[in-house]
Amino acid sequence: MKKFLLICSILFLPFILLGCSKKEASVGVTNQNTSSQYLLIGPTLFISSSCGHCANVKKFISDNDVTDKVQFAEKEVSESLVNYNTWLQAGKSCGITEKLGVPLLYDNGKCYMGEVEVMDYFKTKAGIK
Repeated sequence: MKKFLLICSILFLPFILLGCSKKEASVGVTNQNTSSQYLLIGPTLFISSSCGHCANVKKFISDNDVTDKVQFAEKEVSESLVNYNTWLQAGKSCGITEKLGVPLLYDNGKCYMGEVEVMDYFKTKAGIK
């Protein structure tokens, strides 16, 4: 019985982890190596649950009701392989090949990386002074 569960887990894990990757977006951040596409619709904020700067950005968003003023998607990169790969491709599409970090906001081919740049982006879009 244990072997059966182990085999099923091994067989179905890739489908569970990667099954939705092509349904998530459409701006078209393409992985040149595999020709698969990690899709983004509109502004996308990439964060990690272990990132202090990400926590500051999330607090800023909450304190200033940014979600009521600006539409954007939020993707946690440390808990999802699909989100992680999308984040990598978003960075590559902006020419960031080294030192890619979070928080990272991707919007229409442009990347804003770090707490200050991301907050400034939201201040501008939400009309916060």
